Amino acid sequence: MAFFNKKTVVGISINPELGIEVAQVDFATRTVLKYGVAPLAYDHNRREIADMDAFRGAVIDLLQGMGIPKGTPVSLNVPTITFKVGDYPPQLPQRELMTAFEEELIKHPVFQDREPLIDAVALTDATMQTRKFAFTALQKTDIIEMAVYFKEQGYPVVAIDTGVNSTLNALIYNNGVSISSDRPWIMLQVTSAYARIIAMQGNVYSECFEERIRIGAVLGDEENYSTVVAAVKPYLTRLPFDRLLVVSKTDIISAETLVQHLGFTGQISCIEANSYAKGSFLPVAQGVDEEAARLMSLDVIGAAIKQDFAPYSAAPFNLFNSGLGSIYEDEQPLRFGTFVFTLENCIVGAIIFSLIIVAIAAAVCLPKEQELKTLNDKVKKIEEETAQINAYLKEYNWVSSNQFNEADEVRAGLTHNKNVYSYYTIVGTEIPKKLWLTGLDLGKYVTIKGQADNIESVYSFFRNVNDYNSSAGLSLKKLSMASNSKLTELNDNGEFDANSVLDSMEADFYEFVITNQQEEVKSNGGLPADIVDIGL
Repeated sequence: MAFFNKKTVVGISINPELGIEVAQVDFATRTVLKYGVAPLAYDHNRREIADMDAFRGAVIDLLQGMGIPKGTPVSLNVPTITFKVGDYPPQLPQRELMTAFEEELIKHPVFQDREPLIDAVALTDATMQTRKFAFTALQKTDIIEMAVYFKEQGYPVVAIDTGVNSTLNALIYNNGVSISSDRPWIMLQVTSAYARIIAMQGNVYSECFEERIRIGAVLGDEENYSTVVAAVKPYLTRLPFDRLLVVSKTDIISAETLVQHLGFTGQISCIEANSYAKGSFLPVAQGVDEEAARLMSLDVIGAAIKQDFAPYSAAPFNLFNSGLGSIYEDEQPLRFGTFVFTLENCIVGAIIFSLIIVAIAAAVCLPKEQELKTLNDKVKKIEEETAQINAYLKEYNWVSSNQFNEADEVRAGLTHNKNVYSYYTIVGTEIPKKLWLTGLDLGKYVTIKGQADNIESVYSFFRNVNDYNSSAGLSLKKLSMASNSKLTELNDNGEFDANSVLDSMEADFYEFVITNQQEEVKSNGGLPADIVDIGL
């Protein structure tokens, strides 16, 4: 599902030259994963789609035909109507700044009877005497209608930009332009209706000029190129720059041929975003029509990478966020982060939540089940021991307390078990700090087992026990570092396991055995077979 992967954003471009373009780009690998195009009628005079109903049907058919699932966010690129760069007072309030933009836009024929949707980006900070802004505008009503329609069809809009900025973003993204922050350069964009001269300082807009041109296939090449040269030459003559980038978006003009007509002798780069292109601007994945991708515009690439490229863009325009306000947002489904609360997403989310609950329940219950089994085993063992005790009591219920003299029994025990009580006394009173006992066998032989976190405590305890009863023949039979590994264990090659040795040396405490039991001496350095000597 699309909401699980916030990187899955599809770019849609309304291109007067090509029609409707849809592209999905893998941002990391710069690879076109999907691309499709459909025809579209565009009114250059009114700067709008000629038939909105036809556009709606065509774009949804294109998305579904390419296998773009509903719920996938889309980023729109719309043809530039106007793109301005200007200087304004640095402390001008936002409302007054927007009023200043609107006063400039009212001069444009499109916005004399249409409300503008404006987005502006500050190009310099507020510490300078003037603050430079770039702003662009579209017809607000048309964009709202378009965005709401996409949402109704299951493709929420997340970003809207215009052709000038989308083209620059695509060029920078694919290293199509070499930028030096201290050098001025010019990007010349040519379409079938307009020529735009965009002065740059590094990747920051300095100025932008637009000239309407009248060119066409019915006119001769000489007339078409002369028309473009006449429109842009005055700006190229007066603007300071040391490099020129020419981008042709129309089949009528070749960028390379136009450069020859301009007569510019400095550093020149040409981008053929038209039928003169020799190959696609980005590599394409298997299954993408390479011939169609050869004509793919920079605008749709800029739209497809819009969300990922925003942190690197010097002018991150987004008319969707800044201009539509609550008019579109009120129509949107509830969101939580990147999750969209549509019916489909909620069903999938509920299923996933249920699976998580089941997994948690299994993780909790399985250990409890094992713990319950262990407790049942202990209860069964206690019941067996209780039955044995009851049988013993039943067998000797004839014994009377009158037949038992406690004083006599104590005296007899002290006589025959003086040695046992002595060791109970010593192990109870002479244990050093940081040493503890794990076993005490006072049968035929004396065997004391224990652990300590330092060797000194072991030796101190051994001396105390031995001094208490030196005739018992006690000796320290084992002193080693505690480990689950055995130092004498061999690996598959018949060699000592070095890892086991290292594990033992890294143990947290020592184990010892004090006993007077004599065992058979093996050939392992004079130690009993079950005693490990580590050189202590």
